[in-house]
Amino acid sequence: QLGNLITNTVITGTLDQSASASITPGTGVSIVPDSTGDRLVLPGVYTQFASIKSFTGISVRDLANEVVAGDIVYEKGDVFPVLQEGYIYLEVVAGGDAGAPLKMTGAGIIDTGVAGVGEFQLDAVLHEKTTAARIGLVHLRSLQLIEGS
Repeated sequence: QLGNLITNTVITGTLDQSASASITPGTGVSIVPDSTGDRLVLPGVYTQFASIKSFTGISVRDLANEVVAGDIVYEKGDVFPVLQEGYIYLEVVAGGDAGAPLKMTGAGIIDTGVAGVGEFQLDAVLHEKTTAARIGLVHLRSLQLIEGS
């Protein structure tokens, strides 16, 4: 008998952060396409909020790019993994109960709550109760992105 069979969809994308030589996106950070749609960027850092039209997914830790300090560092043009559907552990700033909706701030931070002006609502929820500023299990159901109001 198979119980709780979980399927994740992970793609790889090419990083474009033309403003610097390298970047440490961390794990569980929002990733969006650049203005051409060819490369991936971090919202709020390398793209303006107004130019975000779609959501590529959430960054996944790739130990192949780990440096001595424990950070994951990517150089411009590196390929890195992005979760598009499924479950991932990430830091939840405000915390919340299981089933709490998730939003993406203009800076690309994923947190609980309903999106306001300058934020996007994600098709994602907390899978389990999570204390503020702790790691929690998140379920990303799709790449749907709705601008807050």
